Amino acid sequence: ENGGWRGCHDEGGTLRTLFGLLLWDALFDTSIPHAFSTRFQLAPLDLMAESFAPAREERIASVLEMVRAGGAPEAVRAAWDAHEGAMCTGVSWDRHERD
Repeated sequence: ENGGWRGCHDEGGTLRTLFGLLLWDALFDTSIPHAFSTRFQLAPLDLMAESFAPAREERIASVLEMVRAGGAPEAVRAAWDAHEGAMCTGVSWDRHERD
């Protein structure tokens, strides 16, 4: 009936979740000066600032290379297993299944 397709309307939620999972270590890198003022933050303070990517350039480049090499599915599963349920801006645990 639907040609075997399955879809959902999520306003970019899937992409935000993938972003959060793939870049979890870069997002929560506490060595970045002034990115965190409390351990209860859902994201670094500079997430939407121009300084976000330059401050994490090496980590982001490493993740992009891993994605190019085909390692994204394994990395997403590993991040999911390590952080499932933890609060992170953009990550929707209840909208997606691990696999």
